[in-house]
Amino acid sequence: LTKDIDASLFQDDDGSVYFVYQNGRIARMKDDMTGLAEEPRLLKPANADYVGFEGAFLFKVDGRYYLSCAEFIGEQYHCMLASAPTVDGPWSDRHLAVLHGGHNMFFKDAHGRWWSTFFGNSGDAPFRERPGILRVDFADDGRLRPVPGCR
Repeated sequence: LTKDIDASLFQDDDGSVYFVYQNGRIARMKDDMTGLAEEPRLLKPANADYVGFEGAFLFKVDGRYYLSCAEFIGEQYHCMLASAPTVDGPWSDRHLAVLHGGHNMFFKDAHGRWWSTFFGNSGDAPFRERPGILRVDFADDGRLRPVPGCR
C-alpha cells in the first residue's frame, strides 16, 4: 500500500479501519480492505512536525485517540505519544511516554488494564533485545504514566 515502513491497522468504533504507518501517516481503508479509500495524511502533534519518525501505532482509550511513534532523542530510542478527541485532531503536544520503549504497541488485557510492549534498544535501557511489557495508565490530560511498582 505504501513504500514506507512500520504499518499497523486501527479499527474505530464505527467499524472504519485505518492504515497507520511510518511517522503517523494515516488513511482509511476501503470497506473490503483491498486498498486505501483516501489519500494518506500526517497526524501532527501541536508542538512538533510529527509524533516520532517510525513505528506508528494508533489506539483508543476511554473515547480518546492516542498515536505512539518511536523517536531517537540523542542516542536514546523512546516511545513518544500524542492524543486527540478525534482521529483528525486537534492533537496534543507530543511527550515522552515510555523511556527506552521506542517502537512499541499498547494493549488492554482481559481485566481492562493497559500495557505497553517494551523495545529496549538504547544502550542504557534496563534490558536489551528481549521482549518486555510495562503496565501503564492514562491521566485525565491524555498523558501516559507507568503504574508505580509494576514490572
